[in-house]
Amino acid sequence: MEATIGGIAEVMFGFQESMRVRRVRGIAGIRGTGGRPAMDGSGSRVIGAETACDEVNRLRPRYHRRMTAEARAKKIKVLIFDVDGVLTDGQIFVIPGPDGKGIESKGFAAHDGLGITLGRLGGLRIGIITKRNSQTVAIRARDLKLEFVYQGQAHKMNAIREILQQTKYAIEELAYVGDDIIDLPVMRQCGLAIATANARKQVKDVAHYVTPNHGGQGAGRDAIDFILNAQGSLERVIEQYLDEDNTAAEIADVGVGNM
Repeated sequence: MEATIGGIAEVMFGFQESMRVRRVRGIAGIRGTGGRPAMDGSGSRVIGAETACDEVNRLRPRYHRRMTAEARAKKIKVLIFDVDGVLTDGQIFVIPGPDGKGIESKGFAAHDGLGITLGRLGGLRIGIITKRNSQTVAIRARDLKLEFVYQGQAHKMNAIREILQQTKYAIEELAYVGDDIIDLPVMRQCGLAIATANARKQVKDVAHYVTPNHGGQGAGRDAIDFILNAQGSLERVIEQYLDEDNTAAEIADVGVGNM
């Protein structure tokens, strides 16, 4: 009798394990293709097909996979932006200078500037990390009174580690807004990964939140509004900003141009 019961238990365990494996493989086939099952040449679904995206999901902390974007946003203390394609529309205008060198020019959204003021009033510590070196960006960063400014960063996690060491916050308390593959190392690890509406597909695939607006057209403001709204402080900081007697709002506010 004991042998019979043991045999039944073994069969049931094997069935459950088989179903678990099939389920995991089925999920891998869907996630790796942007929400569509992986297919072979005949149009049949490939069970267990693995892609680079699946590998990323496997390597992510469990925390990254199970929390909603809103839950992640509630924990954010530091907000870092890429620049080109995020705070700008990605276009770079080069004007010939008298010395034969180019003068770089970019456009920034005023909505994002005011959003940075609201973010500071809400307690966020804000900065930028960009691969390019640009005097235009340095001037804009100074006008926005950004706390963290890193240019010439080919590997952005180096700057992220410095920021975390300086602030004593955990990476789960840092949000990052990006649009291209250079941003992936940070977005795969940070607490809240935000992609702009114009971001590359690979970036959107790892993002927890995608902004309604494109970079340079209010995406930065979207990110700040999303975080502050999740933290329940958006309406409060708006009223703080509008209060002409609020000295904190004046201190947090961005510059007035003619930089």
